[in-house]
Amino acid sequence: MHLIVAKKREEVTEIGKKKVNKQNLFSIFEMIKKNDLQGELDKLRGQLDKKEQNLSKMKETMETQKLALSEKDKRISQVIHTLISVHSSKKKKKEIK
Repeated sequence: MHLIVAKKREEVTEIGKKKVNKQNLFSIFEMIKKNDLQGELDKLRGQLDKKEQNLSKMKETMETQKLALSEKDKRISQVIHTLISVHSSKKKKKEIK
């Protein structure tokens, strides 16, 4: 950013050598400020985009983990159901004997 400002100051100096009136110089300085602010704004937008991408990746990862946990829960439920069924069958067989 310092290089941009320095370069713009050189441009203003060159324009100043051409005896530009004060109003034009003020306009030139305002343009420089606006360009510098635009650069900062672009930089902040880039950072925001990167953070949004990271957030999107995190959401995707969380959804994947959520699905994996759901599958594990299903398997655990099936095992528990099977164990209960086996236990009930054994209990009934003992009662019959």
